[in-house]
Amino acid sequence: MSRAATSLQTADLTTALTHERAALIQLERAFARTRILLRALSERERLDLTRRLTGSLADAARSSRPRAEAIAEPRVIALRRVLAGIATLGAANRYSDVDAQTASALAED
Repeated sequence: MSRAATSLQTADLTTALTHERAALIQLERAFARTRILLRALSERERLDLTRRLTGSLADAARSSRPRAEAIAEPRVIALRRVLAGIATLGAANRYSDVDAQTASALAED
């Protein structure tokens, strides 16, 4: 692609197009699925598809690391409480004076 850029700077469009096509072919080869698989395995290694997923699961276990607890921020908790109150008010068919007071209190929070 740098060769194509150089050709474009010198206004040699025919050569630039040739270099762009060559770069496109190389990119397509690089992103081809078969090439990625072949690079992951050496030439002597072959996948034995008859043995895949046939091992014993007796030794399989989950990770023993302790789970990280999420830290609840007070601002997030307050916002969730206000949203829950708004959802409750939104479900009502009619609004009373108590609902108006609740809405005002939620707006101030």
